[in-house]
Order: sequence, then C-alpha cells, then structure tokens
Amino acid sequence: MTFIGNAGHASEIPSRMERMAKTLVSGYQGKRGVPAGAVIAILPFNSSPRLSERHIGEAVSELLTRPFVLDSGFKVVERAALAKVLEEQHLQSSGAIDPESAVQVGRLLGARLLLLGSIDKLGDRYQVNARLVDANDGEVLSAAYEDFASRLFEEEARPFLADVPEQQTIGLYLLYNYRRNGNDLASYQTTQSGACVGGSPCGASATPRSFSLGLVGGGIRYAPLRSWILDLSVALLAKNVRFADTSSDAVFSGELTSGDVILLRGTVNRSFHMTPRFKGSLGAGLSTYKISTPSVDFKTTVSPSIRAGFEYRPQPRVGAGFFLNYDFLLPKGTDTRTPSHDALKIDGLSFEPTLAVYF
Repeated sequence: MTFIGNAGHASEIPSRMERMAKTLVSGYQGKRGVPAGAVIAILPFNSSPRLSERHIGEAVSELLTRPFVLDSGFKVVERAALAKVLEEQHLQSSGAIDPESAVQVGRLLGARLLLLGSIDKLGDRYQVNARLVDANDGEVLSAAYEDFASRLFEEEARPFLADVPEQQTIGLYLLYNYRRNGNDLASYQTTQSGACVGGSPCGASATPRSFSLGLVGGGIRYAPLRSWILDLSVALLAKNVRFADTSSDAVFSGELTSGDVILLRGTVNRSFHMTPRFKGSLGAGLSTYKISTPSVDFKTTVSPSIRAGFEYRPQPRVGAGFFLNYDFLLPKGTDTRTPSHDALKIDGLSFEPTLAVYF
C-alpha cells in the first residue's frame, strides 16, 4: 500500500502518523491480505482524565485518520456518523472506551475493522499505542507505537483540542428568568384618604391577580474542581407588571404595579455528563429578592434554593442551558394602606434559559 507523503511540512507529526499507519496496514496484510475497500472506524484514543479534558485522544485519532483517508485501500467511517453512535451509546468521545464497547460501536457502524488505542504523556513527550482490531470478534490484527515531542504534537493537533478544561474554568453567561405567579391572595378593603368630596376618606378594595415576571441578567460560573461549579447571578425586572386591581367609591380606581425587582442567586452545583455534548447539573444555595413597589411594603427576602438543569455544548467554549429553580421561602409584600393585608406574592418555581461562554 502506498501512502501520500507529507514532505516539506513544518512538523514531523504527519510523517510519524503516516509511519504508524503503514505499520498497522502491514501487520493487517500479513494476516488478512489486501483490504480491498474494507470499512474502518477510527475511534477516539483512550487517555487520562486530565488529557481527555483537552480531547487529546480525539485529536490523535483525527491525525491518524488522514493517512487512512488518503489511502484507497480503506473506506473510513465519517466522523459525524461515529460521533452519533458514540452519543447514542452514551460513550464519551474524548474519554475511555473499553474493547467490548468498541466492538459494539463497530458493528453498529457496519465497520469491518476498528482502529483504537491509547495516548499518555510522560514528561515532555506523548506516547501513542495503536491497534487494528477485527470488529467481529475483537482480535488484534496489528499494533504500532510512536512517541512525539509534546510541543510539536500539540501544535499539529491544535484544531482538535479543547482549550477549556473541566476544572479551573470560568464561564460568563446571560440569563432570562421567568415565573408565573398565581398571587392567590384574598381581596381586601382599604381606604383612600382625601379621595372623596371634602377630603373625607373613601372605601376602596384591592384584588390581587396572577401575573408573569420576567427578569433579565447575567452571571459567572467557576469550576474549582472537576464536576463542581460555583454559580453567582443577578437579574433585573425586564418590564413592570400589574399584580392587583383596585377600585373605590369615588375617583380612585386602577391597579397596583411592580417597581424595581432585583434577584441575586448563589449556588454550588454538581455537574455530570449526560452525553458527550450534554451536561446535567444539580445544585443548592441561596436566593435574595429586593423589590421596590409603589404602595406595597416588600421586605428583602433570603431563601434556600435548589436548582436543576442541563447545558448543551456545541463546542467547548459555548453552552446553551435550561434550568429550573425553586425558592422555598415565598416572598410577600403588604399593602402600605392596610399593612395587615398581603397584596403581592412571588412563586418559588422559575424557568431559566442561559447562554454561556467559557474560558
């Protein structure tokens, strides 16, 4: 078999990868003969957790794919098809894949052969072990080994590496916090001083009503340890809302509306992989509300909170998430004209889509 060379390339990595491919194919030919269009699936190489955070195993499989694609003796499974099967089988595209799972993936892809292996880093060098395996019975048909200077390897593999690790990571995000508030409080009577003829008090009533509350804001996430995230956010009212209707015996009638609303939330979260691109999250912390509303006395409330959701990462630096939050202490506000009556109640459940960038 003849592989297309890489003469004149600034890095030695492509030629070393080509040499590995030649060794693997030569070993295969010694046992099975000419491939004659055999379908081969090139899986992400196994690596340590620290290396897998940067997708090192995925990068070496990408670099080894090139000589096999350029050689007409093999038909290489497309990367998109491979990623789809890995996701369906709940296998990490950048983590460890055991031999039994690899054989199952090969069968689902209709591949006759599997190229898999491992990569480790010792000092300033990467050590790569590769194996060509029969997808039907798992027999190892050939093997190859190379080691690379880490600087040269990372330079060549840069397009495939994730520059954002899963710890010591900072994320900035935008959020929209939405909740539907039943505000199921009883109607009550009050008075409006000076509202009637001659300045005498008039009877008035107020009827709390349900309302939607939308807050916009942003936050910061920090991962001090793998799978643990500290999250701090702030959100402000996007638009004033009506939360009670009022009427009186004379000229006073109308509505009670919200003023400034500020939500601060801090949580500690445990994250976990659902699929290679989806991450789940469960957390708990504290939320505080500060509401300045005309005619309503609303004391700042601090509430224990829980949080659950998921985030989709189409690429390592960008994430789109959806979260549910629940605050256990429901904030209430009393009518300043009749302090014994509640006019406003915020429900505990809220929905929160987010858009994040990670560094």
